[in-house]
Amino acid sequence: MESLRPLVEAIQEAVRSGAFVELDVELLAYDLVLLAHGWALKSWYFERRHTFDSYVRGQPRLVLAAAVAPERRRARGPALSP
Repeated sequence: MESLRPLVEAIQEAVRSGAFVELDVELLAYDLVLLAHGWALKSWYFERRHTFDSYVRGQPRLVLAAAVAPERRRARGPALSP
């Protein structure tokens, strides 16, 4: 999908630079797009514990934590905090 190209290219560069582990670039890109749609589709569920802002900050952080190379990780608080 053409609209994913910038995201795919950014993830590819992160893998090339060593910031991300080797991974399925297109799958991660699609996952991030699905997360972006998540609030619109399931806000009725998420808004019980999260604001829109905490969802937008937390979801990508949660998913991208798995992609970041171990030597590039820093200690952070919970990925999804209300």
